[in-house]
Amino acid sequence: MEADSQDLEAFSHECLKIGCLRGFKYFNCYLRGREELLVTVFGDGKSTAKSEPEEKEGEFRTFSVISRGHPPASPRAHEPKGFCSEEPNEFVFLVATYARYGRPLVWVRSRNKNVKFTTEDVKDWMNPDSQGSPSSSCGDEDLPLCLTSTEAWPRTPKTIHVWDVIAELVGLCVVPSPTNPFELTWGEGVLDGLGRDKSLLHLPKKQDGALSANTVQQLFATGALISQFQSMALPKFLHKEHERLCAAHFELLERFILAQRNSEHGLKPMHPLGST
Repeated sequence: MEADSQDLEAFSHECLKIGCLRGFKYFNCYLRGREELLVTVFGDGKSTAKSEPEEKEGEFRTFSVISRGHPPASPRAHEPKGFCSEEPNEFVFLVATYARYGRPLVWVRSRNKNVKFTTEDVKDWMNPDSQGSPSSSCGDEDLPLCLTSTEAWPRTPKTIHVWDVIAELVGLCVVPSPTNPFELTWGEGVLDGLGRDKSLLHLPKKQDGALSANTVQQLFATGALISQFQSMALPKFLHKEHERLCAAHFELLERFILAQRNSEHGLKPMHPLGST
């Protein structure tokens, strides 16, 4: 049991880390306490994959839920409205690491009408011999999702990471399924507004050539993303994104160092790297 607790604690730490990151094209994360990570997947993301026909806006997504073995229900109706998007192309999921269950579980939190559910006969994850069924008072939308990643946890918990879960959720919601579920949003050399976080867009720039608050934000954001990608052991689909991210980060770092040096010597800040 101690080993199981340590594995779940490691997964929770991954949730904490990725929940603080911004800049992803297909999803946003929001930390809601130590055991809960809300993941919003944008089904309208324009994937670069071409292997499947494009899906029309507003078409249904189908999710499988665990229907056998007394799966723990989490009533969607109890979720505050602010966390349950009704947008047709936004799909909100709760990734939870509740200690009492001893494993990560995922529930749908979207209230949009473009979600359907199918049930899977998965035996009790705590008692393989159980043949029970969930309470009749639970709707399918209240049951945990049957995901390849979370279902593999009891057998190989050390090989399952939060980014595996997020990648699977992106693959379920974005059509066609993207080659790189962790693709970033890019502007002119740096992350474009740090993804869909509108509060970081259009920050005023210094007119005298000094670094803007946005540039400093970008410096920290790119550094954190590099650390995240490296902790994922850089799968092949991340190589190109990682290289571009490193180039952007070190360009921003050079600007930061140059501005600091000018400030220390009482010089008027210059426009580094040919910026105007």
